[in-house]
Amino acid sequence: MWKHRRSTPWRGRRGLALVEVLVAVVILGIGIAAGWRSVAASTGRQEQARERIYAQWVAQDVLARMHAERVWPVPGQREYAATKAGQSVVVREEVADTPNAAFRMVRLRVSGATGEAEALAELVGFVRAPAMGGRS
Repeated sequence: MWKHRRSTPWRGRRGLALVEVLVAVVILGIGIAAGWRSVAASTGRQEQARERIYAQWVAQDVLARMHAERVWPVPGQREYAATKAGQSVVVREEVADTPNAAFRMVRLRVSGATGEAEALAELVGFVRAPAMGGRS
């Protein structure tokens, strides 16, 4: 009997050529490098988000303390260091009068411990003058 073999372009070839293997390795390397870069970038963004959250907490804490202690802040600017959850920051506080004499505007800008120009968080709030005669 006659055995009929099909004629194929792969006939007589065994395995992959060196060029094919090199191309596959390069493509795989590019994919791994892109994935690694993406992971590194997301880790950096996560750290930035954590710093911004801590800075926002510091600003909210300062304003809440003013309300709780019934502080009547003096108009002007001041700068001081603060810490929240082990995170050191610099707080720039700007107090200004408002058209209503019973309120003062407080603007808080919180930046990193090095005092860089860009604020991690900014909060604007109003503080009411302490009540006279025991009423609040």
